[in-house]
Amino acid sequence: MSDEELVRKIARHNNAMLFAVLYDRYAQRVYNKCYSFSNSQAEAQDLTQDVFLMLFVKLSSFKGKSKFSTYRYTHSHIIFV
Repeated sequence: MSDEELVRKIARHNNAMLFAVLYDRYAQRVYNKCYSFSNSQAEAQDLTQDVFLMLFVKLSSFKGKSKFSTYRYTHSHIIFV
C-alpha cells in the first residue's frame, strides 16, 4: 500500500495501528534528522516522537497533492523552527 493510500485510511478511521506502519517506514529517517540537530540520542528520540505525534494529529489536512514524504518533511520541519 502506498503512503498516500495509507494516510487516507488512517485519516478516515483515525487508526493508530495503521499509523504504526507509517512510523516504521519513516522513524529512522526522522530520528537521524533529529539527531543531526541535537547530537543527543535522548533528545532525538523525544523529537522523533513529537514529529510523529504532530503528524498523527495533522493527517486529516493531507490532501494528497504531494507525496506523503513531502508532507512529512514540511510538517516535521515546523518543530525545528
